[in-house]
Amino acid sequence: MAEEQPTQPELFGQGATCNRCDRPLLDAKFKLCAVCREELCAKTARRRAESKAAGRCQKCHRSPAAKGMRYCPACNEKENARSREKTRRAIEEGRCVACGKEPEDGKKKCTECLIKFVGGRSAWQAKAKAEDRCTTCGNPNDRLPRLTCSRCANRQKAKRVRLKLAAFAAYGGAKCACCGETIPDFLTIDHINNDGADHRRKVAREAGKYRRNGTGWIAPSNGQGVGIYAWLKRHKYPPGFQVLCMNCNFAKGRYGECPHKRANPHEPH
Repeated sequence: MAEEQPTQPELFGQGATCNRCDRPLLDAKFKLCAVCREELCAKTARRRAESKAAGRCQKCHRSPAAKGMRYCPACNEKENARSREKTRRAIEEGRCVACGKEPEDGKKKCTECLIKFVGGRSAWQAKAKAEDRCTTCGNPNDRLPRLTCSRCANRQKAKRVRLKLAAFAAYGGAKCACCGETIPDFLTIDHINNDGADHRRKVAREAGKYRRNGTGWIAPSNGQGVGIYAWLKRHKYPPGFQVLCMNCNFAKGRYGECPHKRANPHEPH
């Protein structure tokens, strides 16, 4: 039976040496010394710059890069799979998916990483828009003047539908609690205590601390639509909500109660 090899931290302090030059290692996190790491980083940067100038993939340095992307389609898929696996492990362990610190409640990233992400994402999207590329994936946009390509638009629509149906299922199913309507496109989530406006402002304030204008942090949305369904999912579908059809929801907000609850529902209010 082969003898089990010691891990890098176990080697640290026991004469462990660099894998390339045999210099002593001063940090157990690395297999190369600081000099070799710097040389390797410089070599990698030069090779990537050459591949970028030649229009080749900056990962395999052989295949042509996809338009507007750094990698070829095959390497892109490998990187996406690696990123998804890294994100899955971080979520399971309760860590920020970007830096490994403790994330905010109900989110995948810590506050610092959320602020960096929103700022960098906004600049990237502005550049993609100017180049007629999809502001979600960066590929050529086949739906101009809309901002997203067909593939991303379909994925976003499917995500919205999943969020909406999941919320309906959490609050008793896709059926109006007042009149019994069952067509999903007619249904929505209702605030039982008629505090929807306050709740939407709260959701907008929560999102607002991650986006900045010239004077301070501002809200990227008004807390409506799919943002409410996403908020409900993040907060484990708290009480205080119900499924209503659009008619019943509008009437309840306008008149304080749905006409279906009155003795004579056909009498105008």
